[in-house]
Amino acid sequence: MRNITRLLRRSFQILTSCGEGQLGTPRFATLEAELDALLRFASVYQSLEGQGEDADLTWLGGKLMLWEVSTAYPVAFAIAVADVAPQVKRAIYELLNSYLVRRAICGLTPKNLNKNFQRMVAALLRDGVSVDTFVGTFRGQKGDSVRFPSNDEFREAIRSQPVYERFHRKDRLREILWDLECAMRDKFTVNAPRPDFLSIEHIMPRSWMTHWPLPSGQHVDELDVLLGASHDDEQTRKEVLTRQRLIHTLGNLTLVTVPANSAASNAAFGQKRVWLGKSLLTMNSKIIEGASWSEEEILARGTALGEVAVQVWPAPAQL
Repeated sequence: MRNITRLLRRSFQILTSCGEGQLGTPRFATLEAELDALLRFASVYQSLEGQGEDADLTWLGGKLMLWEVSTAYPVAFAIAVADVAPQVKRAIYELLNSYLVRRAICGLTPKNLNKNFQRMVAALLRDGVSVDTFVGTFRGQKGDSVRFPSNDEFREAIRSQPVYERFHRKDRLREILWDLECAMRDKFTVNAPRPDFLSIEHIMPRSWMTHWPLPSGQHVDELDVLLGASHDDEQTRKEVLTRQRLIHTLGNLTLVTVPANSAASNAAFGQKRVWLGKSLLTMNSKIIEGASWSEEEILARGTALGEVAVQVWPAPAQL
């Protein structure tokens, strides 16, 4: 309760400051007017926490909780209480979530986001709640602590960034993969709800040495992998480093709905393909159609996922 009170108080302070973003300037002539505003924000907070009637706001609250960015609550409050159409609010909520996901996958720092959110609130209060006002807060912002990653940067990050290693909280990565799974379904797909048990699986396993030869056909052991950049053979060195980088990218990650033991998880692709098929997930259907799985397939799947991702987490067209 103490944390909730502190959050509401801070959000209320930001929202009730002057439109230019300077804190401390009262915007209410009477105490009654201030209390009325606080009551409005309380109902918004209930929806953000999953206990209210606004489904779009509850969706956003779940995303903000997942990413642990309660500093974005004032932005949500400013949008929620505005006298604009629900579809406008929904569009801004989706862009706010896209902003967080894109920055995380691209490896951009989460530091100073609180200052950026305060700047958004000031703009929304000053210029009115609209998609254009929200997008305007990013125009001309090129610093890594602020900018909204472009489609090209986002696609490349999905192909090349080792997100599995970077995401210390795997529930965030599971959420990203599940959102991609839902987006990849079509009208012919059984639209099953999210299973209670989902785990992230490396298609080419982390312990790949036994059953997964390098592209040159060479089999290596754990020592070769540990040597990495200092390996004597240049070809082996390059192939090992490339593989170690790619196995943690989104192109090599998927979801499974059945428990796996380490033997099944680390098996050769022919065996693993059968096991992946039991997951009954759309994202695995293309994987199990292939006869092999290598660096080439990882990069191709990363490219395909990138095209889906820019639709799931869109960037503002105006940027």
